[in-house]
Amino acid sequence: VAKYGDVYFNKIKLTKNINTKLSSRKADASIKKWLSFNSESDIHFLDFIELGDIIRENWSDFNTYFPNQEFILSKVSELADARNRIAHNSYIGETERTMLKAYYKMITSQIMK
Repeated sequence: VAKYGDVYFNKIKLTKNINTKLSSRKADASIKKWLSFNSESDIHFLDFIELGDIIRENWSDFNTYFPNQEFILSKVSELADARNRIAHNSYIGETERTMLKAYYKMITSQIMK
């Protein structure tokens, strides 16, 4: 946000897949007016896993926060798996909960320094 301001999402590079998904989901949301959806940003139309694609496509904006792409992309992928289980009402065990806590601490300590 510091580099691009509040309209950062309009200025970053996106994959063709992400642009296609955005268009499709926004069109779907405009048709289904009975569903509440208040969003000021296109990022709310994306899935968690696509955060990894955004990081990869805009690595020059993220490389000062993370030691390398593999560090963050592997964690985003594993976090997405756990997130999907939670979102689909599946149980996550102690192992997954421990991983979530550890990755949260690892990622936030990287970006806060």
